[in-house]
Amino acid sequence: MKGKNMEQKNIFIIVAAAVLAIGILVGGFLVGRGFYMSRLGDRYVTVKGLAEKDVVADLAVWNVKIAKTGDILSDVQSGIETDKKEMLSFLKAQGIADGEIQNSQLNVTDLMAQQYRSERAEQSRFILTYSVTVRSNDVSKVKAATEKIGDLVKKGVVLADNTGPNYIFTKLNDIKPDMIATATKNARAAAEQFAKDSGSRVGSIRRANQGIFSIETRDGAPVEYQEGGMIGTESKQIEKKVRVVSTIDYMLKG
Repeated sequence: MKGKNMEQKNIFIIVAAAVLAIGILVGGFLVGRGFYMSRLGDRYVTVKGLAEKDVVADLAVWNVKIAKTGDILSDVQSGIETDKKEMLSFLKAQGIADGEIQNSQLNVTDLMAQQYRSERAEQSRFILTYSVTVRSNDVSKVKAATEKIGDLVKKGVVLADNTGPNYIFTKLNDIKPDMIATATKNARAAAEQFAKDSGSRVGSIRRANQGIFSIETRDGAPVEYQEGGMIGTESKQIEKKVRVVSTIDYMLKG
């Protein structure tokens, strides 16, 4: 009887050990498979897609400012009025319409009224400036006018601001959809090449960053400097390049 009990006890121990071993194996398999599947979810590639487009500015904004100095205010006022007429006549001769000339402004500076003034300030005590803003969608017309500005100077008109027009591209929103599509297409091509090299296949998009649109000088024209600051930015050039770089994560399969 005692021997029979011992035999049953041994069988129970063996069965329990077998069940425990099977449980460990199954648990290990499930944990391993879960880890493997989770790693499959992390299999992706990050690529960048570039899109560029050459554009032409469609708006010119030109601040034209003239100046006159002297020690007798009435004389300076008379002089600036004469120069003002010369400037407006010049602009109209270049085909710039009245509706394209905006924001006229007259400023008067009395050097003797300044707390800190240079010696002999009374000799050119008054400084009068008159400025207008030319705003036109006819960019070529404005550019042609700036090339003849010397004709105005020859008449004795002093220019207080000679940095030239700013040329602006205003239709960025019109070209954004096509450029984003191109950037995405180029990014996927890069992902497919990576997948091919690694023996995988490209899946769906995991995450995407559209990127920031930038407007630059065409052909990487250098920035120029003059005393007082930078003048060679893209706003000084009619021909421009719009650029965007999109960053996209693609899932990988296989």
